[in-house]
Amino acid sequence: MKKFLVFLFAAVLFFVSPAPSHSGYYYEEYKGSQYVTEGQAFYFNFDMWYANNYFNPGTDSSLRLTTDAAGAFGSYTAGKVFLHLWSIDFTGEKVGVKLTAFNVSGHPSETFDLGSLTFNAWLGNQDFTNDFVLDSAALNAFDTWGWGNVSIKAESMYGGTNDFYIKEVGLGVSVPEPMSLLLLGLGLLGIGAVRRKK
Repeated sequence: MKKFLVFLFAAVLFFVSPAPSHSGYYYEEYKGSQYVTEGQAFYFNFDMWYANNYFNPGTDSSLRLTTDAAGAFGSYTAGKVFLHLWSIDFTGEKVGVKLTAFNVSGHPSETFDLGSLTFNAWLGNQDFTNDFVLDSAALNAFDTWGWGNVSIKAESMYGGTNDFYIKEVGLGVSVPEPMSLLLLGLGLLGIGAVRRKK
């Protein structure tokens, strides 16, 4: 009976423990309005480990941090950059987005080109939003020290007519929750102990 109860407890811990993919989600976001002309770029700094006023990474744009995250320690299992733009005119616009991971000194360590996108305002779509999903290389570089920046650039297009407003820039990452991993580990240890006693 005692062995059965131990096994039952271990099994319950194992099966009710959320898998590591059921992780804590940390999100930071800047909001406002920044006009960008062709060739211009603006930078948005993100610190997922500490509150942003601690190291004051900030931005060189007129946007302001409206959502701050802290405590995203560990290996990032997923991540994305969110972008909201608005076209000032009814022409095509082209934006280039890059993510740079910082080292412990706050200097760039690696930069990842997340891509260039065009949105066509002449079709009546002056608002443009997009999620740029981070690949494993970008996640691994970014989670080393938990901070870096996103650059938004108005790339060359149609002879200097590319201009738009940056309205929102956000960065989100997922990290396995320590309690989930602890419960999962306890469940595995319990099942292992029962098997050794058999």
